[in-house]
Amino acid sequence: MPANQDLLERITACPDVFEGKPIVRDMRIPVELILSLLSQGATHEELLEDYPGLEPEDIRAMSMLSLPGIGSTQFRWRRREVSG
Repeated sequence: MPANQDLLERITACPDVFEGKPIVRDMRIPVELILSLLSQGATHEELLEDYPGLEPEDIRAMSMLSLPGIGSTQFRWRRREVSG
């Protein structure tokens, strides 16, 4: 199982995606959304089925964060490559 820091590397933030809110591995899946769904009773299996790009480690990484504290957590900014 990956170490906690390795898991948290899966959470990123890009200033031009969802106003810089934390997302999963540069995908357009907001951490806040998944945490909200988990708090409403969604299972890991349901999330993996509904969001095919998610991996079990992504959900474990997000589960390490608290929904109320998500706005104050520091995430590594990634500059997105724009093609074209």
